[in-house]
Amino acid sequence: MGSKKDLKEIDERFNSQVSQQGDKILTLLDQLREIVLKEASKALLDQACETWAKWLSALDSKEILGYSQLKISEAASDGTQGVLLESVLEAETHLFQMLFAFKAALSSALKDPDSVDGPALVDLSLGTKEIMETYQTRQHILGKVIGPRR
Repeated sequence: MGSKKDLKEIDERFNSQVSQQGDKILTLLDQLREIVLKEASKALLDQACETWAKWLSALDSKEILGYSQLKISEAASDGTQGVLLESVLEAETHLFQMLFAFKAALSSALKDPDSVDGPALVDLSLGTKEIMETYQTRQHILGKVIGPRR
């Protein structure tokens, strides 16, 4: 395991990348909202933009659990924490896969705004929910690894 400084840098990079990807998604949603003609679709895109904006704002405004909060000696001695850390890494990998796939789907929709119909918007809503839930899962598991904060 790295030093506290290394772990803090990992945390900063992770948080930065999540924010950057979220900002890009919000920009794509906003662009899509501007070119979609159907009022029902516009309303759902407005809602999606609002959800993403609130989520990103919350990420920037609260303390985010990270690897730098690990107690290095405890993490090295406890096999349970190792398994939990693997789960955190899996959640992070899944999170970024979903973020990139979501951006790709939005980019495709921008090329063909007529394809943005009811089912596509349901998928968009479900994708948003799944990304945010995966992030929360990562935070929850990391919280178990870190344990109670004093």
